Amino acid sequence: IKKAVTSKGTFERRTGDDTQYCQVTVKVEPFVGETAVTILSELKPDALPKELRKPLDEAIRLSTQRGGLLGYPLMNVKVTVLNVDYKQGETTELALTAAASQAIMDGLDKGDAALMEPVMKLEVVSPEEFIGNVQADLQTRHASITGQEQRGHLTVLEAHVPLARMFGYSTQVRSLSQGRASYSMQPLKYELAPPDVQEKMLF
Repeated sequence: IKKAVTSKGTFERRTGDDTQYCQVTVKVEPFVGETAVTILSELKPDALPKELRKPLDEAIRLSTQRGGLLGYPLMNVKVTVLNVDYKQGETTELALTAAASQAIMDGLDKGDAALMEPVMKLEVVSPEEFIGNVQADLQTRHASITGQEQRGHLTVLEAHVPLARMFGYSTQVRSLSQGRASYSMQPLKYELAPPDVQEKMLF
């Protein structure tokens, strides 16, 4: 998500004389931690029965694993549980789970959830006479050139490039270099996908 927000999820159902109720308040914010999603709690020890704390954690974690755009897992997000409106005899595990899930979804909507794409670290090794062609092609793929060096009679080009732009590259780089260039690629990081990529995925 792009901004920090506070959101609530409320579940209330009446069936005859039976009532189920729960309201969960969370803060959802951008955060780069050791894991894709960081989950914290500011609940007081007596705010929720012990047997309901694990279902609450599981509900939030499950929501972050499938709650992003297009159902993708979230990353670079922190969720802090601020409050649970608990009512004795009415706040069941079902009500708690539903309220927590709704709170996360509302937070993603308010926080302007965005799609992220994998970026690769690319190394291309080519004879010098073909480097110009290789660079020009990488520019069309929205690559960022990060380095260039000589290794004997060959030139090594390093770049960061979105994975989505690299399909068909093996054939293309051979064509550009008369079959004399080689390349290697490895995952580097995730970045916000450009608007055109997100639009294609969503519509």
